[in-house]
Amino acid sequence: ADYFASLEEKDLKDTKVYLEGIRQLSTMPTSQEGTFIYDTAPVQTFESERMKAQDKFLTDGLTKELTDVSISGMRKVDGSFRTYGGVPLNRETISSLKEQSKQGIINLSKLRDDDGKYLFGLPTVKKALDMGTPQFTGLLGRNTSYQEILLEQIPQDKIQRLLDNGTGNSAQAVRERQLFDNAFGNGAAAFIINRLGG
Repeated sequence: ADYFASLEEKDLKDTKVYLEGIRQLSTMPTSQEGTFIYDTAPVQTFESERMKAQDKFLTDGLTKELTDVSISGMRKVDGSFRTYGGVPLNRETISSLKEQSKQGIINLSKLRDDDGKYLFGLPTVKKALDMGTPQFTGLLGRNTSYQEILLEQIPQDKIQRLLDNGTGNSAQAVRERQLFDNAFGNGAAAFIINRLGG
């Protein structure tokens, strides 16, 4: 299956490429009927391409989150600026963060304000989980960057409430999982329960 998937990545209008692929496939030795032995590992382009696309989506999403607040800054409920390193998160500070991110000096998904609240990441993860496109199938099972953001950035009281009330099949448990998924993305509740629920 992996071999056929790798063939699909190539231009099959090129008969030389196609015939060479068929020749290689037909000459693979077998130890018993229906079992293939590969001299080299199968080409697994699909998974690596999917992971690259997921990582690009995350990087682009973090940059968009930063850009969305670049003009107005980041404010608390009372209207005052949130602070980072004692400096208000206004236009100048956010512009500096953007430049540091471009240079690879900081990881936007790890930044917290002086109150300990994360600045970026959770909205992008929620968007990816809610999209439900094939690009994000199995996202929380394989991509550690998305896993870390959920585990680190979801408030601990919300996680504890889910673990206390969201397991099992009761109507209340189903409702708790739905509320959690509505807040943090489809599949977030199942991921947290599987990872932290014991």
